[in-house]
Amino acid sequence: MEQMDQRICQLSFEKDVNSLLLASDLLITDYSSIIFEYCLTERPMIFYAYDYAEFSDLGRGFYYDYESYVPGPVAYSSLEVVEIIKTNSFEQNIIKEFSDNNYFYMDGNATGRLLQLLKH
Repeated sequence: MEQMDQRICQLSFEKDVNSLLLASDLLITDYSSIIFEYCLTERPMIFYAYDYAEFSDLGRGFYYDYESYVPGPVAYSSLEVVEIIKTNSFEQNIIKEFSDNNYFYMDGNATGRLLQLLKH
């Protein structure tokens, strides 16, 4: 097996994913819900959908249009993943929009809302 570049770590089987999210500069994922946690870091993501046709037609499908919903570029081959990284083809603003659309109450007032709820 060819040795990977020392800057790349294959940690698919790591048990504590939260530590990995904080330590990583970039997330490469497929259809995982990990994007919801990772978007809070406001770091780039690549969506590696090498089996997109099979997954969408024969798999469980999607709740939303995958390609327009995910907060980052979609790659259908490993060559596309490499090209996205090499050209730094990320739009940071869509990560923020994704967070805003999925986390309505990230406004720093959670304690106040909890106290109001407990008062009633």
